[in-house]
Amino acid sequence: MRAFIIGLILVLAFVIQSTILHYIEIFGIKPNLIVMVTIYFALMQGSVEGAVVGLLGGILLDILVGRVFGLYSLIGMYTGIFAGH
Repeated sequence: MRAFIIGLILVLAFVIQSTILHYIEIFGIKPNLIVMVTIYFALMQGSVEGAVVGLLGGILLDILVGRVFGLYSLIGMYTGIFAGH
């Protein structure tokens, strides 16, 4: 059940990021909800869960905007690991 909720949160953040936040810029910078969700789970649950959430969120970003598949996945996973320590 917990994995389902985490997956739902990731998909919801992905949908919001790819539809609504795609048009919002703050000082020329677009917010990234997937990174925010990854850092939240890493800080609250630890580096292992942060790494898993970052990896899955990175796969979603790779599907959306990735030129090289796996780049955002690795960045997300490392973000989760480093934020969890």
